[in-house]
Amino acid sequence: GQNLTGWVRLSVSGPAGTEVDLNFAELLNADGTVDQSNLRFAQARDRFILRGDEAVECFEPRFTYHGFRYVEVSGYPGTPTAHEVEAVVVYSGCRETGVMEFDQPLLNQVWRNALWSQRSNFFGVPTDCPQRDERMGWMGDIQVFLDAAAFNMDVGPFIRRFLREVRAAQRNDGAYPIVVPQPRSFPEVVTAGWSEAGIILPHGLWTRYGDTAVIDENWNSMERWMDFVARDNPDGIWRNKRGLDLGDWLSVDARVPDEETTPRILCATAYWAWCARLMAEMARATGRDEAAERYRSLYARIRQAFASELVSSNGVAGNGSQTSQVLALHMGLVPEALRGAAARVLVDEIEGRGMKLSTGFLGTPYLLDVLADAGELYTVSALLLQTAYPSSGSMAVSGATTMWERWNSDVGDLSMNSYNHYAFGAVVGFFYRRLAGIAPATPGFSRISVRPLWLPAVGAVSARYESAVGPIATRVDGDSDGISCLELLVPPNCVAEVELPARFDWEESGDALGNCAGLLTLGVDGSLLRAEIGSGQYRFTR
Repeated sequence: GQNLTGWVRLSVSGPAGTEVDLNFAELLNADGTVDQSNLRFAQARDRFILRGDEAVECFEPRFTYHGFRYVEVSGYPGTPTAHEVEAVVVYSGCRETGVMEFDQPLLNQVWRNALWSQRSNFFGVPTDCPQRDERMGWMGDIQVFLDAAAFNMDVGPFIRRFLREVRAAQRNDGAYPIVVPQPRSFPEVVTAGWSEAGIILPHGLWTRYGDTAVIDENWNSMERWMDFVARDNPDGIWRNKRGLDLGDWLSVDARVPDEETTPRILCATAYWAWCARLMAEMARATGRDEAAERYRSLYARIRQAFASELVSSNGVAGNGSQTSQVLALHMGLVPEALRGAAARVLVDEIEGRGMKLSTGFLGTPYLLDVLADAGELYTVSALLLQTAYPSSGSMAVSGATTMWERWNSDVGDLSMNSYNHYAFGAVVGFFYRRLAGIAPATPGFSRISVRPLWLPAVGAVSARYESAVGPIATRVDGDSDGISCLELLVPPNCVAEVELPARFDWEESGDALGNCAGLLTLGVDGSLLRAEIGSGQYRFTR
């Protein structure tokens, strides 16, 4: 019943020359046979010819693996038992570091689905899918999923090694390809949101683990990429040399077939600006003061050009699609005076679709954060609990045990559908950071940002994360009035920045908050009670 990556360990005895075939699939036909229509040219078949030993023969492949949920066995002498046809789960040995539990079974399933897709696709390199004739290191998939991935597993060594291949694949003109390693038959092209993984991944690893060495390892390579984009785009809008230009891949922007999806020039320019901002942060962290100022200036120039050309006076970015609004807001490209209006455009678009998203690979990872930052918590809750297409919930209620490549992978041309693709699992990063309140306030979690959102319809959430500095754990509970209980574990030598509603009188483990032994500072900022606490275990209640 679980979609997974690996192989089958087959135990069998029979006459010499007996042929046993194993055919693997994610789907079943109506008659119960395996349906391999989405595998394209991948044969997904193992064939075992018995030696005829008196003892039981055991078969496991060593030079292939499969992505599958079902295996069809034919030619087996007799009737195999469950012990004789055993699924073996195989993936790169990244230690699992995160676990979550929700009161809402739907969100539990979404989290598990994303984890299983990560297990399935962290296989030597971060692949897009494990089952069909592809299994390639698509850069866009991993850059959007890294935040979630680094909560679920210790991905530092795995991604750092992958970045060596990214640097090796970089073209002489500085361009990063969209697939690493680069297949001989695949065009050496760039695409905004994919190629920038060469910058987003080092920044993500530094933020998560606090080690600036990953910046130094990739600095020259990252500068070459930034030079590549700037060389032919002097006015701050990425007009030229956008390569394959996939845009917001697999979005459902268009309400009618001929309607334009999110403008590709907007996606590209937003990502260019975002990378300039990340480069400035990494330069500052590694003492590259001249570069930090240079990239701050570049970000400001792109931001001004973006606002002038791609943001209207009423807050509409691009064509007003959800991803247009999300990228413009998340990447700080909307003038401050228009941010409220831009967020309203986004919310109206979601409500106009019946509280459904329309974002693809590039817009989905940031959608809920943008809404939460705008205070639109009802909309956040509605999207999280949505079970109609398109939504991650619709996958879960359809019986999925992994994330799908497309919001509607269960319809249409199955040959273009993967049922084990982690990109849309990026939502799990939001689960940890915003619902459980476990986020880095400084790179490496020496300071922890504990600012949990309370969504009554979502209910209680618990999480534990084995960070680079030790275990961090939270449990958030509440009622219709707001958070009523926050349990928190802070590791040694760390400081947690905690936010709670100021309208309540809070206690810690039954005592007045001012008597809390680990309290470092305490103050009220508008509607928020802000506290800094040291290492230890706490229970805040009202």
